[in-house]
Amino acid sequence: MILTNRRFEREAATREAKSIYIFCEGVKREYDYFKFFREMDSRINVEIYKLNPEEDNSPLGLLKIATNCIISSDKNPNPKYSFQEKDEVWLVFDTDIDKNNSRIDQINKLRLECSRNSNWYDQRQLKIPTNDN
Repeated sequence: MILTNRRFEREAATREAKSIYIFCEGVKREYDYFKFFREMDSRINVEIYKLNPEEDNSPLGLLKIATNCIISSDKNPNPKYSFQEKDEVWLVFDTDIDKNNSRIDQINKLRLECSRNSNWYDQRQLKIPTNDN
């Protein structure tokens, strides 16, 4: 049987991989920890924002950095990352208990802002007291 030549038509590239954008308060250790997940699954693209020591690593500071990297605006027409509908943004920070609970208001504001954006999450790391404390 002779097959006729079929014209090959290249389709536009599709982006199958889901991206997860992680913004964490640590400059070195947390960044190195989350790098582990980059190679876990080729269907998931893990982008970890490398925080500079001069940047504000408070919960609201991380929110501002993430917003500038993800959301396009008149002042920011070309954000660092190209966020798609199925992608996720994670803000990771410690919630150590301090004597004045000074971070509580920031954490509550951050959680409210994350709830307003689709696929934005905050991951609070709780420090569990031990008998040594």
